[in-house]
Amino acid sequence: MNLFVYKFGFLKGNWRFTTTTPADNWYETTFDYSKWPIGQSGFGKAPADGGVVHTSWMTSDIWIRRSFTIGNMTSSMLDSLILFVNHDDAAEIYINGVLAASLTGYTSNYNLVNLSAEARSALKINSENEIAIHCNQTVGGQYIDAGVYLYGYDKIPEVPVISEIEKNSKTGNGTVYPNSVVNELRFSGFEDKTITATVFNSYGVQVLKESGTMKSVNVSSLSAGVYFIKIESNNDSRSFKFTKKM
Repeated sequence: MNLFVYKFGFLKGNWRFTTTTPADNWYETTFDYSKWPIGQSGFGKAPADGGVVHTSWMTSDIWIRRSFTIGNMTSSMLDSLILFVNHDDAAEIYINGVLAASLTGYTSNYNLVNLSAEARSALKINSENEIAIHCNQTVGGQYIDAGVYLYGYDKIPEVPVISEIEKNSKTGNGTVYPNSVVNELRFSGFEDKTITATVFNSYGVQVLKESGTMKSVNVSSLSAGVYFIKIESNNDSRSFKFTKKM
């Protein structure tokens, strides 16, 4: 079906992009963006909350475009298409030249975003479609990444989170417990150290971050599921997998 269901920045999907203000019709299907450079998502300034930067974007605005193909979908399947978006700051998303979503403010993780009825009607089955996004950064962090997902029909592909999180992890005697936790996830082996504890869900999205001299982190607000925690102290970095229970 070739929907580009992104693994939240880990897939490194190719987009055409520009940071120079394009013509007013930059989002229309007839606009030629073939001269724009190619970059891998996500776009932004590292480190990005809830995302992975693969292409640096340091200006106030960025415009990105790419094509995607959908197969022979039923009307029910078309109604189930949804966007996954992480934007910092405001973003406008067009599909086949039609405004699909206008997003204000910013997010610190990936969110489900409904397509407008007009954009959904503009989708072409068994054909190539175009998605165009403009993101504007005003203050603080900056990041943009998006994907299309067939909600309720496809399982979101799991990301090799542990390889990304543990890429620079060092071995040590530290541990976290209990492995199946309801409220407090406790640490051992990090006593008297100032640490940063970052929790990621199974898609690699940061969901919790705390720093200080501490012996535990409260995960009671998290939904049930599998998570990874990365504990950093000076040049030491260790990662652990745990399960959150309700």
